[in-house]
Amino acid sequence: MNFDGNLSEKEEQSKYIVIEDSKGNVMTQTTDGDRSFYELAEGETYTLTRKIPEDYYKLITWKLEVTSNRNSYVHTSQTGYAKQKNESGQKQVIKVLQILPSTEIKPSAKGTWNLKNDSTFKSMIQNIEDFDIQIDQIWATDINNKDGKYNTKEKLAERLQDVQMVIMGFDDDYPDISNKNGQVEAILDYVKKGKSIIFTHDTTSYMNYDFYNMHKTMAVKDASEYDNEGKNALPHIFYNQGLIDAGKGTWGYSLNQLLRAFVGMDRYSVTSQDTIGESGTTVSALLKKGEGLTDGYKVSFEELQKLAGDIAYTTGGNRQASYAQVQAYTNNLISVKRISLGTSDDLTTTASKVNDGAITQYPYRMGDTISIAKTHWQWNQLAMEQDKDINGRSDGKSDVVVWYCLANNTLYNQSPNDVRNNYYFYSRGNVIYTGVGHSTVSNEEEIKLFINAMVAAANVTAVDPEVNFVEELNPTADIEKTRYYSTDQSAWTDGEANVLEKTMDFYVNVKDYNMVSADLNQKDVEKQEMTLQFYIDSENGEEIQDAPVDTRLADITKNIGTLTDYNGDTINVSDDGLFHLKENNAFKLTVPEPEQYLRTAGSATSGEGNGYRKDCRLYVKVTSTVYLYGEPKTSTKWAGIDLKHRQLFELN
Repeated sequence: MNFDGNLSEKEEQSKYIVIEDSKGNVMTQTTDGDRSFYELAEGETYTLTRKIPEDYYKLITWKLEVTSNRNSYVHTSQTGYAKQKNESGQKQVIKVLQILPSTEIKPSAKGTWNLKNDSTFKSMIQNIEDFDIQIDQIWATDINNKDGKYNTKEKLAERLQDVQMVIMGFDDDYPDISNKNGQVEAILDYVKKGKSIIFTHDTTSYMNYDFYNMHKTMAVKDASEYDNEGKNALPHIFYNQGLIDAGKGTWGYSLNQLLRAFVGMDRYSVTSQDTIGESGTTVSALLKKGEGLTDGYKVSFEELQKLAGDIAYTTGGNRQASYAQVQAYTNNLISVKRISLGTSDDLTTTASKVNDGAITQYPYRMGDTISIAKTHWQWNQLAMEQDKDINGRSDGKSDVVVWYCLANNTLYNQSPNDVRNNYYFYSRGNVIYTGVGHSTVSNEEEIKLFINAMVAAANVTAVDPEVNFVEELNPTADIEKTRYYSTDQSAWTDGEANVLEKTMDFYVNVKDYNMVSADLNQKDVEKQEMTLQFYIDSENGEEIQDAPVDTRLADITKNIGTLTDYNGDTINVSDDGLFHLKENNAFKLTVPEPEQYLRTAGSATSGEGNGYRKDCRLYVKVTSTVYLYGEPKTSTKWAGIDLKHRQLFELN
């Protein structure tokens, strides 16, 4: 279940679902080695339930896969969408920050789309039933200038802290964001935390060096043959003089160096800092030598493939050698001499759908072709084979999903829906790219798709877990509110026990339905857990700060000692006095010697003797910790069951 189109095993939902047969029996999983699976009978009707948090209103893409337990190659699947209606009367807030494309050269630049001032856009987002999209803005000069408000890593990080989404755009030749003081690193950290970012047309470029700090010539002979005037050198041919004259010699440079891979535009991983084996050499350092590679000489292609995701194999080389050219520019850029950039040769106002998903379905259902503002191809090929999510997490699926490609032009019609070269709209986890920005946006279809992306990409807050005492050890059992205990005497004295129940068994059902994105740090995902504690009313207890009552409670978690789950597995209390859980389940607990908690002491002042509580309450507290945007989010929920006294009398 997700929005990004990659339904991987990392997003498998077995710990959240309940499967019942036609008789209401809850099915349990069978374990065989590393595999856990359900054994379902042919011809039987089953009901699968995955409860959604009560305040989760995004559209969910789901996939149900049924596989033969005898042969995993025999399987079938069904996909669909689910949406919970918001009946709370309150819209969820999505805070968005747009970084407008002002430049030092043109400080008055307005870009091609100012979201805050676009009446059509504002009207559309106001009509969304479930979400309140709030737009705030800063300028690129606020980040780049010496006196800018956010011109350091720390300042920009603080500004980004309270927003759920950043939009960088919109403009033709969007200005480079400086990393002189770590500003781009702040954006990178923001993305790594799982927060969403939308890149737009021309935020990246083919400028992979700093023109103002580079050698302006390249050698054509051995360095020893240079003369003092550099006559044995030729002008470097890989820069655009028009950009230099316009003061844009570093257009997209910093973003290319640090964010290109995260945007999915680094096919051969030329910017990767992953280390190759024990050599200490990074993938980037190896590829930037500008040398063709041979498998087994200096590098293993098998290892390089795992790290980079793709290799620039030479044609006819049987995958034993690779080219030195590893920037992976799009076919259109390589052929730019045959294409008049920014003319009818490459401009189009149509995009065609490649894939369907939540991002194309809600809140607006998008067609197979849509009208867009004039735009053109981009500069870098997409890394379609890479399986290394935002935080280096491999999930068995390629990372990039292309939703729309440029179409309806002779250039794009030559290779319809060419996702590698002619992409218009794609996602990579919590990162989204759109071709919007080359020209002024006014088409409603393009605006609708952009709003869909904003809603789909915004992650959700952590939600409270659920816990209840139930009547039996079953995840679907009814809630139990009251339990009676019996005594054969109305009063007690030291050395005797009158409560007939020497132990009391109870059952609790624990459920955590968080819908936190799977595109988070793997270590954070693994740290997600729930803990259980048990308390009972006791005169000898103490006041618990977050308890639902002001009375004294005694922590009896260690006295209980062991839980037994629905599958028959046991969980022992940890040294910290907590039960640590990793998944939803029903649990059985045994309270030993309950009499010690049910007695009341007499009082000489009141004249009352020693007796038993008419009402006592047993509590369970569940604490859920999930990691959202790199920060732990902890929530708790309490439930209780009343223990009521029942006196037995002798019959004559």
